[in-house]
Amino acid sequence: MAVSRILTLLLVALDSGVARATQASKGNPNKYLIVSSSDGRILYSRIARKGLRMSQVNLQELIKMPNGSIPMGLAVDNVRNELLVADPTTRNLFAYRLEMSRRGDTLSLGSSNVRAEGIEFRWVSVDTAGNAYFSDESGGRILRISAEQARAQNTTPEVVYDHDASLLTELNHPGGVAVDSFQVYWANTAGGTQVGSIIKAPLDSKSKANSAKPVMLSQVAEVSESVCLAMKNLFFTLPGGNLYGVPTAGGSATLITNRLRRPAGCAFDGDGTVFVADNDMGGIYSFAGNMQTLSEAVLVKTASLDLAYGVAVYSGTLSLRPSVWLMMAIALALTGSAFA
Repeated sequence: MAVSRILTLLLVALDSGVARATQASKGNPNKYLIVSSSDGRILYSRIARKGLRMSQVNLQELIKMPNGSIPMGLAVDNVRNELLVADPTTRNLFAYRLEMSRRGDTLSLGSSNVRAEGIEFRWVSVDTAGNAYFSDESGGRILRISAEQARAQNTTPEVVYDHDASLLTELNHPGGVAVDSFQVYWANTAGGTQVGSIIKAPLDSKSKANSAKPVMLSQVAEVSESVCLAMKNLFFTLPGGNLYGVPTAGGSATLITNRLRRPAGCAFDGDGTVFVADNDMGGIYSFAGNMQTLSEAVLVKTASLDLAYGVAVYSGTLSLRPSVWLMMAIALALTGSAFA
């Protein structure tokens, strides 16, 4: 009876613990802000909030890139727990395995590989299927490494859109890229007031069933830098310090803030906050990005970092594996009850 009682209590405790962990991971996953710096480092911090307000965080080093690498654009594949790092210096797109500590308080990098090579990678984005999209600014192309290519370790990008091959005027020295389930978006770093500052186009330009063409979302600026999606809006930065937003369905671009100096990458955390790095103001700033109607926003400094450039947000979930001692206790209890 005693063994049976112990076994029952252990199973109840285990079931309760797993249920609480499952509920926590679904309702409030651990979120980490990941940032690249032009001095060759990638840093991170667990995102902290006080109620609805974002608290300032202290960044800690995740990796110092080797061989003179300068990490720029970042993207996180939350499904496959991967960090993609664009490096124009080595002309590589790196992929790192993201590993969260058991308690969810620290983050580290595991195995790595070169996901793509051969161009000056500056910006990258990844869709839910694991396909990585990036721009070739000097070549006037939008490129992709598919999930199938990644599994086969094929590092040669396939062309999605090419300015020269198709005389695509909407593709003019593309900079930042972003993707959702159906579209790829890019910022033009030249001629934006004529050919479009921000463009959206179908993910697969070669599909016979796809007759849609690239669509201009904004002509507000000659030069645009980075882009990030936040629900039904797209935010983009300008080298002069402004940050704009435009609905992905189309409409007028709205000035969100003119208080930045040299904004670089931006990222949405999936809840309600957009982060933007400023390469000159020494930090990462945030604002409420879950806007129904685009309007001017108040910037809050989230982290201090000189030469901040790329930004990404990782949403991790805690492992639901029971501890070793608990599994042993259950096994012993089961063994004891079998002989009772």
